[in-house]
Amino acid sequence: MEIEYTKTGIVADGIEISLEEITEKVNEMKISEENLCLMKLEWQGGRNFDGAYEYRIMTLKNALEFKNIFSGAYINFGEIAGKHSEISGNLDDDEITIINDAKIVNSFLSANPNGLTYNHSFTDIISDNIYEGEYEYENENDNKFIDNDKYIKLFEC
Repeated sequence: MEIEYTKTGIVADGIEISLEEITEKVNEMKISEENLCLMKLEWQGGRNFDGAYEYRIMTLKNALEFKNIFSGAYINFGEIAGKHSEISGNLDDDEITIINDAKIVNSFLSANPNGLTYNHSFTDIISDNIYEGEYEYENENDNKFIDNDKYIKLFEC
């Protein structure tokens, strides 16, 4: 097989394959083999606040576990909307959306090859709280107990 690289993709045995086609096929395989989904964390905007969102690719198993553990978690972004704005609250169940449609996941990955986009990161706030010991449950036998190492593993794909 003869392969020639071009600025728009490759030519293999005289057949031109665009970078977009290659990316789409690779993403399809990855989504299928690793059972990937798109998890959306979103807060609607309000007066002087444009809202907060974080979209990230995760395995379906890990996204469901994240939603189970962190639905209801307290998030404090601080004064992200300006002085004295203090944006905080609980991350409700309906603000965590898991999308398992392969076409939507593929489209997201094509636009965001690193599998992540956000304007304010909910997961960074949660991670900081876990690391600093501020995210605690009543006991370690609770299904929702999590430590920093387990939290980090949720984002492995």
